[in-house]
Amino acid sequence: EKAALNLIQTGQRKLASIGRKPRVRDAFFIELLQSRYDVRWHRGKLVYAILLENQEPVPMPDTGKMVNQYSSLFPAHSSIKKLDSVSGGDLEIYELKDSEGLNTAQVEALKDVEGRLLSIHVEW
Repeated sequence: EKAALNLIQTGQRKLASIGRKPRVRDAFFIELLQSRYDVRWHRGKLVYAILLENQEPVPMPDTGKMVNQYSSLFPAHSSIKKLDSVSGGDLEIYELKDSEGLNTAQVEALKDVEGRLLSIHVEW
């Protein structure tokens, strides 16, 4: 804060140009999901994200990579394993496992035929 105040006082930066890095939860909702989904949380972990009515789904080419990137929003896990896709790839199911190989959660991602995300559900 002192460094930011110094930049403002010396005229090197304006107040509006100084901000904070978004929280992981905000980045997930605003940047990745583009605020197009109804998202529910439980104790800081994702329960589900469902596409809102009259919204275009966002592209989600690799759900497993997304889970790893935003791992703090999912139940604790040390590895992720993709199970077989259902209905020709429309429903992707991933198992989250702890360091002993025990399942901690299951993540289901429903996509349209173009690979765009319709919903995510996390079962603990």
